[in-house]
Amino acid sequence: MNSVSGAWKKASYISLTLFLLLFFYRWGYDGNTTIEGIAGTVAATAGFLLGISFGLGPAAYYLEWPRQFLGYGKQIGTSG
Repeated sequence: MNSVSGAWKKASYISLTLFLLLFFYRWGYDGNTTIEGIAGTVAATAGFLLGISFGLGPAAYYLEWPRQFLGYGKQIGTSG
C-alpha cells in the first residue's frame, strides 16, 4: 500500500465517521429518518470537511502539531 491510497483511506474514514456522527445527531434530534434529513447530513458533512481542509494550512503555519495532518488536506477537501 502506497502513501496515496493510505491517505485516501484515512480521509474516507474521517468522512464516514463525521457523517455517522452527524446522522445520529440528526436522527436523535428529529426522532426519525427522512430523505431531507439524510440530504442535510450529507451537506453538513461536506461543509465540515471543506472547513477542515481550509483550516489545515493556516493551522500548520502557526502551530507545530497539525503538520502531520497537512498531507490529508487535498483528500479531505475532495471528499467534501
